[in-house]
Amino acid sequence: MFVEWAMLLGCVVLGLLFIIPLAVQDSINSGSLSPVSNSLKYFLNEIFIGATASDTLLLIGMVFTITVLGSFMEFSGHMRKLMESLSELIKDSRYVIATAPSLIGLMPMPGGALFSCPMVNDVGSKINVEPTRMAAINFWFRHVWEYVWPLYPGLILMSAIFSVDIPTIMLAQVPLAFGTILVGLIFLIFPIKKPQANGARHSISENFREIFFALWPLVIIITFTMVPFPNHESLGIEKDTLTRSKLLLGLILSTSLYGIFNRINWKSTLDILIICLK
Repeated sequence: MFVEWAMLLGCVVLGLLFIIPLAVQDSINSGSLSPVSNSLKYFLNEIFIGATASDTLLLIGMVFTITVLGSFMEFSGHMRKLMESLSELIKDSRYVIATAPSLIGLMPMPGGALFSCPMVNDVGSKINVEPTRMAAINFWFRHVWEYVWPLYPGLILMSAIFSVDIPTIMLAQVPLAFGTILVGLIFLIFPIKKPQANGARHSISENFREIFFALWPLVIIITFTMVPFPNHESLGIEKDTLTRSKLLLGLILSTSLYGIFNRINWKSTLDILIICLK
């Protein structure tokens, strides 16, 4: 909470530092306070325009909906079942340790690191991985998708600031994502002694079904983001604004359907919404 207020205060102070000195100098030269008054009005007007701009509202809506969907996925328990299925499908536990946080990282959520930490610890402790390495693995592989995954606020913000389409940024940064994964494997996973293969209690189809039940909202979101519909020129809006609008629409649809299909009641939904607003 303090970080958000500090950032807001810093932005205001920075804006005033650019405006006030020039206005004061103009006031001294003209002998009137009118330049200072006009500069403050201009400054407040720019804040209002920026706060109510479509890109700002889209960004706020996307970040909030992403947080709600992540909380829904945690509340439903599908993430725990996802880990169990991964452990059965991937016979080498070393790769399970890396896959778990990377899958959780597909869904940015409050306390995501704390959510994936027990998963990594549960698998890692069984094959005698030291705690410091498990912490590093959890941190590293949760963030490998930040360069290419459209749900990360940083990528969305980059698109809004530089007016570059989200798919364009994703494709340009694919080498960074692959490089991050490769570095993590070389320095964090490969040094671990290869353990015995994991056993299986469920069939392959059952495990894939559990993975689908956990991650199907992401399919809807990516479809809305990547498929080129409708034509932005026919709607009279910029291409990157249309992409962010489609992403928000996909988020709202997938979050609503996820809550309905998993029978998350109104009380729990309201509690999650309040938590995500904080």
